[in-house]
Amino acid sequence: MDPSRAVRKLRENPRKMIDAAHRGSLLELTEIANMWQEAPQVLSMGVLDVFFRHLDANTTPTNPERAIDRNSTIDRAFMSMVGLTKAGNFLTEHDDFGDAITKAWPGVFKWSAFFFAGRVQNKNAKPEMQKSTLDVISGTWYSLSRSEKARKAMNATKGSIEIATQMWVLEDRGKIPSVIDIPSASAALDTLLRDDTQAALDRVLAAAGGEPDNIVQLSLSRLRTSVNGPGIRDPAKTAIYLDLIGHLSRGQRHPLRHAFLHANTITLCTKVALSASQLLNQGGPPGLLDVMVASFGYLANYLESTEGFTWVTQAIQAGLLTAFVDCSPHFSKVDDEDRDTILTIVRDILPKYLVYRSVILAVDGTIRKLSEAPHNKRIMQSVAWGIWSKFHELALERYMVTIQAKALKGKGATCDNVKCHKVDSKNNFRKCASCSTTLYCSKECQVIAWKEGRHKAMCKMKQRERLEGKLQSISRSDSIFFHHLFTRDARNHLPRLRRLALKDYPGTTKTALVICIDYTVIPPKYSLIPLAKYEESLPDTRGSPNTEARNEALLERARENPGKFTIIQSKIANGEALQIVMTVVTGSFWEDRDNPWIEDENEAAEHGDDSLSGKTVDGVDMMMARMALNSFLRSQGEPETF
Repeated sequence: MDPSRAVRKLRENPRKMIDAAHRGSLLELTEIANMWQEAPQVLSMGVLDVFFRHLDANTTPTNPERAIDRNSTIDRAFMSMVGLTKAGNFLTEHDDFGDAITKAWPGVFKWSAFFFAGRVQNKNAKPEMQKSTLDVISGTWYSLSRSEKARKAMNATKGSIEIATQMWVLEDRGKIPSVIDIPSASAALDTLLRDDTQAALDRVLAAAGGEPDNIVQLSLSRLRTSVNGPGIRDPAKTAIYLDLIGHLSRGQRHPLRHAFLHANTITLCTKVALSASQLLNQGGPPGLLDVMVASFGYLANYLESTEGFTWVTQAIQAGLLTAFVDCSPHFSKVDDEDRDTILTIVRDILPKYLVYRSVILAVDGTIRKLSEAPHNKRIMQSVAWGIWSKFHELALERYMVTIQAKALKGKGATCDNVKCHKVDSKNNFRKCASCSTTLYCSKECQVIAWKEGRHKAMCKMKQRERLEGKLQSISRSDSIFFHHLFTRDARNHLPRLRRLALKDYPGTTKTALVICIDYTVIPPKYSLIPLAKYEESLPDTRGSPNTEARNEALLERARENPGKFTIIQSKIANGEALQIVMTVVTGSFWEDRDNPWIEDENEAAEHGDDSLSGKTVDGVDMMMARMALNSFLRSQGEPETF
């Protein structure tokens, strides 16, 4: 076939060529199949109908071994599939042909299965034929699946996902190069999985041999190959691999997601985003934007898998914040939906995990470097600046709280005997030998607490809790920090909480109210719940039976000892679920007078809920203020003073 002659014929008399191909002329059909994209007006003249005519299900041979024979019916069917491989870009723009494709799909599928069995899987077929047939079938399926109507029909066909999976497995085997400029089998399988059904993932897993690790290993090896070396060799190929990995991971409880996560996919996708940022800032090709969107898209969708903070920490340590900042000048170049997906990582996801000490320290280790050139200039001039500055401020504040917690460690411990509640340095207390956490100022207090104060039951729960902690990812340092942060934030918001108590629960003793802090929203939300009605307002959360039992015991202890305790309930992000952490402080917590900024009840009653007096100031706030003032002075060329 002479390509230039074929294009000239198509442009001069397209109707004549289409009619001849429709009648079965193999020459005109071959010319149209290979070159019709050069004359796209033939799409409105019925060129797809020509291809579908020669892919009639009723004309498909029953014996796949005939696929390698030269036969006019077989040749016309194969050439029609060649023509369909070029339809994808036109189908993306509109779905006007969805009904026609859906009607023709049974024939296309039957011929595809015939060629796959007779040429791709046939050991007697030449490697060149195996490869070219694989390209044509996968290219056809990728093109047609870009029609939403057609994709639904394709997914519903028995054997479609299975053949697509097998084509994907075979995609880069052998030494024969592909004639298609993208990994069409990966693209076809990825598109078929867009509708996100558990059943489709089960079919993929079964068709690939039933071992999730094999699918993960193949997926990640292809991705690594595409990004190894000095840069991302083929952005289009890399983006397709990333998209497919994302769709294979979509089943929340599916073994494929867990296999991908435990194969360090979060780290790999973060590093891909980091590479994309470097290449984009060096003037790399526009295709890198697709890589940027796909890599950040995976992170946005799966950082909160299982318990969440493990993957958040992993991504931060791999360079997530650097990738975000350095990619930020290019966020304005992608569409609104993709940009919002990227921004949600720093706007909505990461801030929720800044209650974990391990996450805070990981963030602080990176964020200081990003305050220097050229990173700071990139983010300041981007659409992400407002989101980043809020995140930066919160991260800095929480880091200051970790410093505060370290400085106060061992100070201000309280005797667990409710009849005593002596406050002193931790070094002056004795520790329960069994649970290793509860403190007493004397042997006498320890005996009273064991016999009369419920510690006998609580001690066993604490021992089980310690064992559970060893089996979970939450470290002891994270757990200890929770209680410091939650107590500090509640104390800092005592004016607001006192007003809420006066407004919503007048006449109720403050120690009979549970202080609730919701850290899953930014800024955290503060509220109060009557201790007597606590169970009626309990949110749906994740927690072990022992944790739930311990929380119930804490509530009961507070009820049995009115005025002695105040409970702070904090709701924190925990991946796919929420977690409740209960902190117990003494009843005198509400009457804290050590802070000179705390108002009395008469002053509180005079202020509205939005008054500036809703928050007190502590050492962390003072450190933040000094840093802000020094930063301003530096920006003005003045020496730091505070």
